[in-house]
Amino acid sequence: MAKELTEHKKPEDIISALLQYSFPDELNEKRYVEIEEAVVDKKGKTRLFVTQGKQEGLTHKKLVTYIKDISNIASEKIRDVQILDKYSFVTLPFREAEILLTSFKRRKKGSGLFITKAKKMRT
Repeated sequence: MAKELTEHKKPEDIISALLQYSFPDELNEKRYVEIEEAVVDKKGKTRLFVTQGKQEGLTHKKLVTYIKDISNIASEKIRDVQILDKYSFVTLPFREAEILLTSFKRRKKGSGLFITKAKKMRT
């Protein structure tokens, strides 16, 4: 049967027909939507949550130094540092925040200081 088909038709046409028959919905162009270019906010800033605070001996200087050491981010880009009793917050430009967060994805949450995106406040 395959030999007979290839004698009269091109192999590409046969494969195309089989795919259309087997996957009619998945290959229907009318079901596709136009993909628009994604816009990433590179100018914005990101608020980060730090799992340590004053009780663990964390200070403004220690946190800034730690961030600089782990991610090579300039200290002038580290803003709005808030050291509270049990946890802290820090704000970084979007791109630098992504660099810092990437370095923490490989670590376990329970091992010392950990930084993650801060949750939005409920209003």
